[in-house]
Amino acid sequence: MHHIKLKCLDEYKKFLANKRTTQMKEICDDDNATPLHLALERKDILLAEALLTTYDLSVNKKDKNGRTTADLLAELC
Repeated sequence: MHHIKLKCLDEYKKFLANKRTTQMKEICDDDNATPLHLALERKDILLAEALLTTYDLSVNKKDKNGRTTADLLAELC
């Protein structure tokens, strides 16, 4: 899920509805970054929106640099 790039919000929502995908929603990579961290870092607003509206994700989980997804959202705004 960390490298996915789809074309529209509906495609992301269909992808996120898959049972296996649901299990990966907060899996961290080697930098302790979640899929939401990476979507925000690469400014993939559609994936970030789909993740936030599909799942009840924590926005306080920190990556290896101590940044939370709430921090990344604040930077983008």
